[in-house]
Amino acid sequence: MNLDWKIGLSDTPSLACAEYFKGSVPGCAILDYKEAKNLPEINYGTNFKAYHFLEKKYIHYKTTAKIEKGGKHPFFVLEQCDYQYELYINGTLILAHEGLNGKHVIDLKTYEGSEISIDILFSPPPMCDDTGSRTAARKVVKPAVSYEWDWHPRLIPIGIYKKADVEYHDSDFLYDMVVSYELTDALDEALVSVTFKSMQPVKKVTLNLQDGSNTAFTVTKESPTDNKIEFSLKNPKLWYPNGYGKPELYTLQLCTESDILEKQIGFRQVRLVMNEGAWRAGDWSFPKTRAPFPITLVVNGLKIFGKGANFVNPDIFLSSMNKEKYRELIQFAVDANMNLLRCWGGAPVDLDAFFEACNELGIMVWQEFPLACNDYPDEKHYINTLKVEAENILDRLSGFPCVCMLCGGNELFNEWSGMNDQSHALRLLNSLCFEHERNIPFLATSPLFGMGHGHYRNVEKSGLETITTLVHSNFTAYTEFGCPGASEPDYIRSFMSEEEFQAFSRSKDSPWSAHHAFHAWDSEETWLSAFEVDFYFGGHDSVEDLCEKSAMVQSICYKAYYEEMRKHAPYCTMALCWCYNEPWPSAANNSLLNFPALPKKAYYSVKDALRPRMTSLRAEKLLWLTGETFTGELWMLNDSLEDIAPKKIRASVTINGVKRELLTWEFEGVQAGKNLQGPSVSFVTEPCGQFTITLECGEDASLNSAYTLFNRDTQKITYKPGTNNI
Repeated sequence: MNLDWKIGLSDTPSLACAEYFKGSVPGCAILDYKEAKNLPEINYGTNFKAYHFLEKKYIHYKTTAKIEKGGKHPFFVLEQCDYQYELYINGTLILAHEGLNGKHVIDLKTYEGSEISIDILFSPPPMCDDTGSRTAARKVVKPAVSYEWDWHPRLIPIGIYKKADVEYHDSDFLYDMVVSYELTDALDEALVSVTFKSMQPVKKVTLNLQDGSNTAFTVTKESPTDNKIEFSLKNPKLWYPNGYGKPELYTLQLCTESDILEKQIGFRQVRLVMNEGAWRAGDWSFPKTRAPFPITLVVNGLKIFGKGANFVNPDIFLSSMNKEKYRELIQFAVDANMNLLRCWGGAPVDLDAFFEACNELGIMVWQEFPLACNDYPDEKHYINTLKVEAENILDRLSGFPCVCMLCGGNELFNEWSGMNDQSHALRLLNSLCFEHERNIPFLATSPLFGMGHGHYRNVEKSGLETITTLVHSNFTAYTEFGCPGASEPDYIRSFMSEEEFQAFSRSKDSPWSAHHAFHAWDSEETWLSAFEVDFYFGGHDSVEDLCEKSAMVQSICYKAYYEEMRKHAPYCTMALCWCYNEPWPSAANNSLLNFPALPKKAYYSVKDALRPRMTSLRAEKLLWLTGETFTGELWMLNDSLEDIAPKKIRASVTINGVKRELLTWEFEGVQAGKNLQGPSVSFVTEPCGQFTITLECGEDASLNSAYTLFNRDTQKITYKPGTNNI
């Protein structure tokens, strides 16, 4: 039925409100309130602050429905509501739930022939404190990001993100299924278990497994008392990540006499194994009790270098996402030669359409549970709520081949979170993942010992460049690292006035700060750092000039960082930048895509840096002073499944428009999945501002690479917070 929903606001948990406005399902109360009151665009300037008062309100969804008599069986289906709510029918409490991923089916048979009132009462978002920060979410399962982050405004959505409908079915109505399987070590047989949920016992159910338009397997079970079908599939087509094979998929259908339930599934074996040399890392004269955490992905027997980024909620309002929007975002990742996205624990678990796009395009997903940067308590209510929410998440994602890693949450083993292996929340999640998805690797948090988060700037205040530190680092995986950079000036102008753009105010109340150019992280310099621009360029002379130079610094640094991390293989096997996308417009951030899906300049440099086969330059710094002797190493990077044949590489440098040959490197080839270190190049730098080093292969231009580096006469830049230098 197409139900006509109304929404009301109240200060108390009453089922009656003085005023109602039109509600949308799927939808979000904030967006419906904006439309009803004809309020300004939420993403513009600091308008989002006008909605903060809704945090204190009860949100009341109300409708009526005439329940038909004499036909099929009526049910009320409620799915993915955010966050704490009660369901009433004719004023009687039917259901109370806390969590975002729940699915509920209510039998309406007793109401046949009558009109009923349906009320869903949402409580205000739970708050552990009044700090106005993420710690307010410390005792709740609601994702912490909406309580405010250094790239997300404080906007806490409430709403129904998928379904709130009256549906009519026969008695053999199937409303959900959970799929698990195990592949043999030879990868030639899949042992599959399908558990389905029904409102009443079914007399007969048929399972069809379809490979494209062909039926690969069929089985029928009479009167299944356990609601389970188990079968064996010989020689299944396997799902592979981008760059390593085809992401083969199946459609699994469960059919009763009158109902069909479908789910997209795929078969792959995934493991996390120790990185090469990790057991011997460090200088230990006694047996170790703990080595670096295994973080090398092995999919269907192939070791994978995880190339990708951290994926955050793509919209403040999850209900605004759809298949087309997700598909566009994931296609950009594929085009950038990525194979892995880490879905960060502070954000809500995405809609099914996200995982289906990753299934179809071959992008592995590292999925975290909704814990991030907080000390989540060993309290009964929280643990019980987390258990239900985690089980709902695991059931929803079951069978999706793209889900290759499960994780307790983000940055939980550190000073600002304070959790550890004994925290009940993480012990619970580990046990649930073993029970539900034991063949998917689980890690308690990121980072773990051996892995790295950071850095998120390009130059320390001392003048030390991050690339210098990175060249000499030794991590098994870089699961977060970021390069700050400004958005295009015209993009910034789309969410602030020209006067505000030119004023370039660092005030915490300005649109620049609200959209995370300043005061976003550890100082007012994040994420738009004039200091870094001046360090590399020697200065800037306008807002436009600062933004354009900042974007160039971000682009050059991301390319250098990704390629450097790849050179650390096989001890290092993962490089994931922070971050890939954004949920709303930003003036500056570490992202590769501006909201909603607009590639920044840095996206294209990352795409270049993640080519499976390429020449590469290692330089220990990006800024070289006049008169210094530049020294850099030549490399061949190859994480593809094919060898690189013998080649001849010519290295040259272009200074002030004059190109000069440096050397020719001939090598006998590079094995699949291996890198090769080559000779060094050197020359004395001259005054030029910028110079370019080019690596060219005449036989195969796809291997060519070019690098822009900076030159100045003096390195001295004084870090002066609060100055615009314009």
